[in-house]
Amino acid sequence: MKLMRVGSVVVLLTVSGCGLASLLVPSTTTIRLVNNGAFTVDGKLYYDNQQESIKDLVKLYGTEVDFTIPAGESQTIIKDCNEIQAVYIDDANLQTGLLTPDDNTELIRDGTDFNCGDTITYTFSHTAILVDFSISTAVTTPSFDQTGG
Repeated sequence: MKLMRVGSVVVLLTVSGCGLASLLVPSTTTIRLVNNGAFTVDGKLYYDNQQESIKDLVKLYGTEVDFTIPAGESQTIIKDCNEIQAVYIDDANLQTGLLTPDDNTELIRDGTDFNCGDTITYTFSHTAILVDFSISTAVTTPSFDQTGG
């Protein structure tokens, strides 16, 4: 009788905890594209569901996202963790009207450089010397407040 009772509790927790489990175990990865510059940035973001892929294969077989981000604005992309296993930015251009400096990032991989649930932030910036255009990459892991507040 005691075993049956424990089994019922486990089944109840499993069935009723389905929504709770999805809150505790992340299922998406977020990519933020942040333009800290004074000019529009456009470029291409590539991602793939194969974390072992090299850049060229991600570009060839992965998903391409064209983006245009006005000065001072940002864009957010949220995808299922299984979709984003490898990601990078290629050919981001600072649209100054005179010059078009460009930059790209290294390929980063799930399990090595980021994990499911993380936020990957690509920040585009430049100095007063407009050809000094760069992209920084930062990965943040969500923190869960376990104090209940």
